[in-house]
Amino acid sequence: MESREGVNRLFLELASENRLDVLRALHARDFKMRELARKLDLTATETFRQIKRLSEALLVQKLPKGSYTITPYGRLVLQLSSSQEFVFRHREYFSTHDLSRLPYPFINRIGELSEASLSMEMMRNINKGEELVGRAEQYLWAIVEGPDNELLGPAVAEQIRKGVKYRFIVPESLLPTGSGPPGTAQDFEARILP
Repeated sequence: MESREGVNRLFLELASENRLDVLRALHARDFKMRELARKLDLTATETFRQIKRLSEALLVQKLPKGSYTITPYGRLVLQLSSSQEFVFRHREYFSTHDLSRLPYPFINRIGELSEASLSMEMMRNINKGEELVGRAEQYLWAIVEGPDNELLGPAVAEQIRKGVKYRFIVPESLLPTGSGPPGTAQDFEARILP
């Protein structure tokens, strides 16, 4: 039970936007308390209160010279929270898109997309996809609904002739069957999702 209570307390510490701002600032570099208060536009009293709570949670610590720094534990917590922030920022998308069929390592690394932007504009996405396909020099890996022979086009066939390797993770039910000209589905390495 103690471990669950500890995690609850950790989430409580991270629930304050001011504490998260302090933690993020200290992740970037060490600060003295007044300097940190000015940077974050907080009062010295408020900054002290937030630092005290973060220190008690072992997320930050005071250095001998009087400045504050993030602890290795604090850095890890902040890095892991990027996944939750990303999912929260795109909650409307994730409320209608089930990722449970993706391999766990991909879901576990979703925080790496925290600087990415979500685009729901079909033509923009198709153009960006074509641009990425055209720029591929060695390989292109993707998670797709299914490699569609009509959408892959001659650019992919040309890239395959140049030696570019294509890998897709695709649901088994959507994997095309049969053969076709170079650059069609049979030329791709596909991993199947159940």
